[in-house]
Amino acid sequence: MRISETVRGQDKHAETALAEEGQEDNGIRRRRPVWVAAVMLAASVIIILAILAGVLYFADFSSICEPDDAVEVSEDVSRTKYSSERHIVPHSSWSLRPQRQGLQLAHPTPYVVVKHTAGGRCFGLSDCTPVLQAIQELHWQMYDQPEISYNFLIDSDGNIYEGRGWNSTNPSKGIGLRCNVDVALIGNYVERNMTKEMSSALRWLLEKGVSTGMLAPDYRLLAHNQVKNTLSPGRWALLEIADWPHRCLEHCDQGVVCTQPADSDDSPGH
Repeated sequence: MRISETVRGQDKHAETALAEEGQEDNGIRRRRPVWVAAVMLAASVIIILAILAGVLYFADFSSICEPDDAVEVSEDVSRTKYSSERHIVPHSSWSLRPQRQGLQLAHPTPYVVVKHTAGGRCFGLSDCTPVLQAIQELHWQMYDQPEISYNFLIDSDGNIYEGRGWNSTNPSKGIGLRCNVDVALIGNYVERNMTKEMSSALRWLLEKGVSTGMLAPDYRLLAHNQVKNTLSPGRWALLEIADWPHRCLEHCDQGVVCTQPADSDDSPGH
């Protein structure tokens, strides 16, 4: 009897110890999530503050290092974005041969004729170079012209390419014979509208011509179909320039003094 009572006493003591240990463990388990959550919350706050500090530092640093009128330049020179000045891609950047000047164009020039190339569109120097070279070769072979017939060309991104430039005339005939600057829109605008970038570039080029004395302050803006029986520059281009300043629709050959070159070459017009 004494042995069994002793055993039962030991069992009760063991059960009591286990119960107390379980209660202690349970207490620890209840307290541990609160402690871990507090640590994680503090770590999260520190990380967030560090990120915000870094963002504010670099934002302030960039505003100090970059001027307000900074130029954003891409890899393609013809796609360069300027805050106040456009970039005219020089003839040497796309042509396979040196620029060849034809008859001298008189300044200030009284007419601007807007045309289109009637081919495919292109975007940027790398895309437009083969297009420009093909047009140059066509004018060489078909029209016996030593240079591309356009003074300037504009692509769908609004990049302006130098053809004959401001100083060389072309073989165009009709109103303002050899007294006009030809600007060609690269593409076909019979069924496609001009892009906003093209329109902006054309406006800028005309303003630049006046401000530099290349164009007369009262120049007259003509469409290709006014000087030749053609669909050029296309109905959508005609709609775009319909209400532009200097747009001339009637009697455009009246009251204009056009100083023609001494050379009276009558090569086929384009």
